[in-house]
Amino acid sequence: MSPYGSKPRQQSELATLLLNDRHGHLPTNNPPPNPPPPNRPRLPGPAQSPPPPHHHLRRPSSLRRPSVGQWGLENFLVSIGGDIIEVVAPSKPGTTAGRLLERRGEGGYMIIMQTGDAEARRKEVEAAGGPKVIFGHEFSHQYESWDGEKDEGWCIQYHPKGTKGGMMPELDSHAVCERNSDPLGERFSPWHACGKEYERYVELMEESGELHLLGCTLRLAEGDGDVGGAARQWSDLFGIPLSRGELAFTNARVGFVKGQEKRSEGLTLITIGVGSENRLSGILNRAREEGLWRAADGSFLMLGIMWKVVLLDGYIKARL
Repeated sequence: MSPYGSKPRQQSELATLLLNDRHGHLPTNNPPPNPPPPNRPRLPGPAQSPPPPHHHLRRPSSLRRPSVGQWGLENFLVSIGGDIIEVVAPSKPGTTAGRLLERRGEGGYMIIMQTGDAEARRKEVEAAGGPKVIFGHEFSHQYESWDGEKDEGWCIQYHPKGTKGGMMPELDSHAVCERNSDPLGERFSPWHACGKEYERYVELMEESGELHLLGCTLRLAEGDGDVGGAARQWSDLFGIPLSRGELAFTNARVGFVKGQEKRSEGLTLITIGVGSENRLSGILNRAREEGLWRAADGSFLMLGIMWKVVLLDGYIKARL
């Protein structure tokens, strides 16, 4: 039995990665309003001085979430197929994101996961003495093409000090309904963080269908080498299956590496798969043209994070 309860492993998706940007290099176009993010593993985090992810991946960055303004932030969302990378930057002094940037520099901020019932999992986490819930709310959206049916669910954030890896965990869920019969299995299902204009943002997701968020890697705190323990902690807390020592979501993997001397814990690598040699070479060429630092394997440094772009077919075969 898991130390965090006996609920069986559930199907979960990595939904969003949130990144933190020191310089606020955000596009100036004015996209539609968006609510909070979560759904499958998606990564929210920071941006930096070189052009942000949408430039290198050739993605339009027309999605914004104006609601983050109440916390002194500005943002944009980049679609990676049906998944999301959100980049935020402080727009005024004294913000939590700004303090994190001062302490750790640019890098990852939050990892958002999608599951079948986030509220039920929250009750189990709390009953087992797991990480403290710092924010939670129900959402309800109506979309023009849904003929009055509502898209409802939960968004729940946990305190980052309760888990290893230096990222704030968020666990969200969309309720099953007639118009959304398989929220976890359908690649382009609604994602509440993108707002109420589902018909618009699903087009952007489909346009980027050749891109796939394959996974990310979190570095542990200095002196912490218990990689297996970190993976088991997240697995037990949030009901994510383990495979070869990594968190095995339905669409991506999350792994851990040992802490390094004088390096803070947090997001260290994002892996994205592409469907063609032309797309792969185009991304790597743009990274080189921008002068981004590159490793021997072709991965490049952007927003304080290494980005590894791989040909999808070869990546999948290597993991079989």
